[in-house]
Amino acid sequence: MRSTLVSVSLLALCAVPGLAATKEPAAPPVRHLPVPTSVPADARQALRIRMRQHATSTQNLLRAGVLLDRPTIKLLADRIAGEQTFARAAISNLEIPGSVIVDGEAFTTAAQELALAAATGSNDDVLADRFAALTRTCVSCHGAYLHPPRKRPPVDYPAEPL
Repeated sequence: MRSTLVSVSLLALCAVPGLAATKEPAAPPVRHLPVPTSVPADARQALRIRMRQHATSTQNLLRAGVLLDRPTIKLLADRIAGEQTFARAAISNLEIPGSVIVDGEAFTTAAQELALAAATGSNDDVLADRFAALTRTCVSCHGAYLHPPRKRPPVDYPAEPL
């Protein structure tokens, strides 16, 4: 028994330096949206500046949501709703699709509803639904930014392939 204990201890001590020398996995590269062809360069630059803080706040909000940290969710959702990242007056001189502004207003409303759900102690399903609504506005806005608007065919005509 004693020899087994000594052997296991020696094996563990030999393995520790190997573990210490193991490198931590590299952080994934920072990802960005592709460059849209329909948005002028000056508008893209202005939006890029506005989106930096917005991206950080949204990532922190997602992290708090996954951890069900309701006080942090409320704080961040209220802050995001008040940032006015997509305020009509602030970006009206930029040549970006009008749906981006509409999506921005929907985003603000969804952030306010998420803050309310976190503050009132709504059950986890309600909180998840509010996060889903907020995320839907993100995807919709990014899609409007990247892809020029297309006219939808009438209901009785087949849709164009993507």
